[in-house]
Amino acid sequence: MQTSENVLIIGLAGKLGTGKDYIIENYLKPLIKDNKLIVAFADHLKVKVASENNDIDIADCIKSHKPIDVRKRLQIEGTEKGRNIYGDNIWINTLENWIYLHHKRNNIKTFIISDCRFRNEAEWIENKMSGLLIYVNSPNRNKKALELESNNNSEVYNKIKSHPSENALDNYPFKYTINNDEDDENIENQLKRIILSHEEAKEEAKAPSQKPPSQKASVTKASSYSAAYFL
Repeated sequence: MQTSENVLIIGLAGKLGTGKDYIIENYLKPLIKDNKLIVAFADHLKVKVASENNDIDIADCIKSHKPIDVRKRLQIEGTEKGRNIYGDNIWINTLENWIYLHHKRNNIKTFIISDCRFRNEAEWIENKMSGLLIYVNSPNRNKKALELESNNNSEVYNKIKSHPSENALDNYPFKYTINNDEDDENIENQLKRIILSHEEAKEEAKAPSQKPPSQKASVTKASSYSAAYFL
């Protein structure tokens, strides 16, 4: 797919249970004025697992706190049966093709990716798609989610925690981070500052380096939520 200036990609990364979906629904979506769609690298494999296994319901595949057997089968499908066989970019290529179809068919201009888990996915969002990538940091929520899904079974707990889909981005140099062990008001303020900073950086990158300071300042002021995609 050729990158289009009319498409904005926003990706959220973070460990299990850190609140990525909650932040998207309650804070990110209301800030975006254009046609938007929430997508995930794992969408295709979730549909695949639910379609091929009569004992698995799609509703269980999209829950924040999934049954342990469902999460295990999704992890196996995504990594052992996906990335390890077809290459690291299999789910990037799949999602990119879905984004192209949704953009062309339905005029979707903003795609919010809720499950960036691997380094190549992060680099695709930031580099190829010139998108905004945000890491959701929430150690307390992550610990509680692991305890809930493992039913406090230490072996299961460590198996979920140590899976590549949970720790592959541990050393990634994220530009933007939201601390979600904070109160809701602080989350909203963090997100607004990140969006503003990202838009300012994009405008500065477009501006000629020799532009007078006064002109550059006016671009920065104008970018405050008035960029094409944000309210």
